[in-house]
Amino acid sequence: MDKALMSFVQSLRHHGIPVSANETIIALKACGLIGFEHRHQIKAALCATLAKSETHARQTADLFEAFFTTGAIRDNIDLPTLRTQQTSISNAFPVPIAQSELGQLLTSANPNLSLAIANAAQQVNTQEMTLFLQINRVSRQILIAMGNRALVREIAQLRNENSECATARHLEEKRQQLLQLITAFVGQQYQLFGKNSVSSLQFNRLQKQKLTTMEDHDQILLSKLILKVAKKLASQHSRKKKIHRKGQLDVRKTITSNIAYGGLPYKTHWKSTKKEKPKVHVLCDVSGSVAKTSKFFLLFVHALQSVLPNVRSFVFTNHTTEVTNLFAMTNSTEAIAKTVDKLSHGSTDYGQALLDYNDIAGHSVDHRTHVIILGDARNNYDSSNAEIWRTVYRKSLSTLWLNPEPRAQWNTGDSIIEQYAPYCSTLETCNSVNDMDRIFSRLLKHS
Repeated sequence: MDKALMSFVQSLRHHGIPVSANETIIALKACGLIGFEHRHQIKAALCATLAKSETHARQTADLFEAFFTTGAIRDNIDLPTLRTQQTSISNAFPVPIAQSELGQLLTSANPNLSLAIANAAQQVNTQEMTLFLQINRVSRQILIAMGNRALVREIAQLRNENSECATARHLEEKRQQLLQLITAFVGQQYQLFGKNSVSSLQFNRLQKQKLTTMEDHDQILLSKLILKVAKKLASQHSRKKKIHRKGQLDVRKTITSNIAYGGLPYKTHWKSTKKEKPKVHVLCDVSGSVAKTSKFFLLFVHALQSVLPNVRSFVFTNHTTEVTNLFAMTNSTEAIAKTVDKLSHGSTDYGQALLDYNDIAGHSVDHRTHVIILGDARNNYDSSNAEIWRTVYRKSLSTLWLNPEPRAQWNTGDSIIEQYAPYCSTLETCNSVNDMDRIFSRLLKHS
């Protein structure tokens, strides 16, 4: 049973739940004191000793149910579900004793299938699976390791001797039932040990995928990916505040510190400047023309605000509304839902949106402020009020405009991006997580 618990700890770590060696030892001792026959008490003990938060406790409980149901096959734990499956294989047909080793196992009165599957699975190493498509292949490899080829030859020989042989038919049916049991076991192994590998592959796909082609079911994984990118940006943002400029000697400090040496400059001091942390204002278009990308942009705004200080968030269609407090108090899903439901109606008017932004926050824009707009600059042929953007450009540290449309579509139809372009420190297409990561990494690196 200790081996089963160690494998369970491995599955917890695989799913992102940190478990130390000391915590593992405590869990083993607790389970030993309780007794392994008390399933619910064991589950509670593992949640108490291995989980560090309520979220981790729920994950641990869910993984416990998955692991010690079909996963118990690996360690020969005789659970009711497993007993029922094994009994159905052994008692479905009264078959004569077979000649092959696997045939004898399937036709014996008390087949120890759990141990046989566990031994074969160790040979195949089911925990190395990374793709769902591998389940069938790995299942057949386990069947082969259990002696399937010899059983198939025996069935073929019986059929050659008598095409209507009942023994051959019964052995084949038992073989198929065994394959189903193995497939269930392998599927469970994939859920325990391979699922996060798929998440990594999905992360890689989402990083490169165009925002306009993403589906709603990608949003949960996308939010995790965006938060990961935002945390990386926050790490860049919080680097040393001071930078040293070689070649600029601080004469006063050098003379003062060398008085004890008769004024000779044994110790030199160089001037340094304090690097102030910038402020960030983010304005996000949530109108219908960017509906496919606005949720992504809002996810990023929410994540950025959660990990960086001095971020103010705004959304607009034909009016601008500040959502800094809303994003600070609610999770991303709830914040985005409220924003879209209440503020995404109406046709886009960038001119009016800039007027509103200037009234709300224009006075706070200074030489430390990055002002970022996420939008396609499609203005329904209304006034641009570009002079307001010019004023923001002159007062701020930088102005950054991220347009989800490809450059070939800029300045076509009602797009007025050319009127704002002269007053943008950076103007780029942004239509993927990789684009966002690259642009903001460069922005924070040079700010």
